[in-house]
Parts: sequence; structure tokens; C-alpha cells
Amino acid sequence: MNNLLWFVLGIVFIVFILPILESISVTIQSYFEVVKSKMSVVITQDNKEIRELNADLEQSSVSAIGFHAGDDSEYYDDDECKMLSSKNSIGFNIER
Repeated sequence: MNNLLWFVLGIVFIVFILPILESISVTIQSYFEVVKSKMSVVITQDNKEIRELNADLEQSSVSAIGFHAGDDSEYYDDDECKMLSSKNSIGFNIER
């Protein structure tokens, strides 16, 4: 008898109570979606204002600074300088 009672209670839960819990869950989720959409509208309005301000700034003055790359022959690597100035020797270099 006890097993039959648990079986009937399980069917009642699945048929009646589970859909009610699901609808409550969907209602809570839709509330949070509404909150997120309101925040998204505010962010979109702010982005629109920022674009308008940037467009005004870009039209007011545009200037560019040019850079000239120097000739590579002016610069040298320190290792190359040391290699050219030292004697070609193998082993320890002991200066006397």
C-alpha cells in the first residue's frame, strides 16, 4: 500500500505541481530579461551620445604627425662594436 501511495503522489507531482513550478521559473526568468533589456536600452542611448560627440570632435580638427625613420647605418649594435675592437682570440681574453 505504501508503494502505491508514493506512486500516486509522484504522478500528482508530475502532472500538477511540476508545471506550476516551471511557470514560476519562467516568470522569474522573464523578469530578469526585462531588467537586462532596460539596461541594454540605456547603454545603447549612451553609445549613441558618445558617437555623436566623437563625430563632432572629428569634424572640428584633424591633424597628423609624420615620423621619419632614420638611416640604419647610423646605429650599430654594441656586440658588433666590441667584436670589431677586440682581437680575434679563442679562450679567455686577459688584458695585461
